Order: sequence, then C-alpha cells, then structure tokens
Amino acid sequence: AGTDTRQCRTCKVATPPTKGTPAAPGTTATVYDFEGGKTTGWTSSNSNSATGWHVSKNRKYEGQYSLYYGHPTKKNYDTGAQNYGTATSPSINLTSSKKAGLHLRIYMDVESLTSYDKFSIAANSTTIWTKGVNSTTMKSWIKVYIDLSKYAGTNVKLKFSFDSVDSYSNTTEGIFVDAMVVYEGC
Repeated sequence: AGTDTRQCRTCKVATPPTKGTPAAPGTTATVYDFEGGKTTGWTSSNSNSATGWHVSKNRKYEGQYSLYYGHPTKKNYDTGAQNYGTATSPSINLTSSKKAGLHLRIYMDVESLTSYDKFSIAANSTTIWTKGVNSTTMKSWIKVYIDLSKYAGTNVKLKFSFDSVDSYSNTTEGIFVDAMVVYEGC
C-alpha cells in the first residue's frame, strides 16, 4: 500500500482556513502574523534608520501587529529624500511533492502610479507580485494569493521591497502586510 503522492500534484493549491476552522488534512502552513511585535528570523535593509520595514501597531488586518514600511511615530514614509528598503523572510522549505501558495493581506497608502512608490514581492530574487501590475487598490486591505508551486522542493525566501523613487508625495501612511501564510498541500 502506501500514499499516492500524485494527488497533490494535480489538485488546486490549498486555501487558508477561515478563522476557527482547521486546515485540510495534509496541509501544512508557515504563518507570519508579526504578533508580539517581532519579525523573528526576518532581516531588513533600509536606506533610512527611522523609516523602513519594521513591526507596527499603526494598522493591522487582524491581531495587534503588522509588517510596516514607514516611520512608526510619524505614520508616513517622508524623509525629505528618496527612501527604500527590503524585508526578507527566513528560509521556508517547500516539500517537493506538494503544491504551495502564499496568502497575505496588503494595505497600500502610497502613490498609485507604477513609476513611483514601487512595491513588490519576490521569491528567491524573482519578482512574483508588483503594485500597479497586480493591484491598484489603495487604502483598503486586499487579499493576495501567489502560487509558489514552481518552488516545490526548494528553500524559498520571500522579500518585500519598497522604493519611494523620489522625495515627493511621501506623507501618506505607507505599506502594511499582515496575515501572511505559506501553505503546502491539497
């Protein structure tokens, strides 16, 4: 007998369970909700020591905290100059025989034009989502799903990048990321 692993190669990527319901059997999840005000295992690199990626209570989708690009007390990303930064997840091992996906919520209060306030998500240095290309919704939490199945059997690091491009119109809140889950399985 044994387990038929082919099934997970043909099914749809698991969707996150609703609050209070367990994930489907055979589904595993790596959760980053930034609760406790920590980014354990994450690294960040910012052009400005006060404005950049960090954990914040300013706005959240659920819980008390979210990952935020901006200044924690000014509640904007205005430094008087161009500013930019990255936040990179710890390495996530994706099983070779399972589908995988990234689910998260994003709140953007930045310029909507694609040539300014650039925001993207990368997996192992390959861009997998970009503001303006994948979404132009501003000032509202949006649900984002990204298929990570092509990374099955590898270790993947997710990187969030923001670049204001210039020093103008940077007095809005910035970018918030919350309820981030990497799912594997059917």
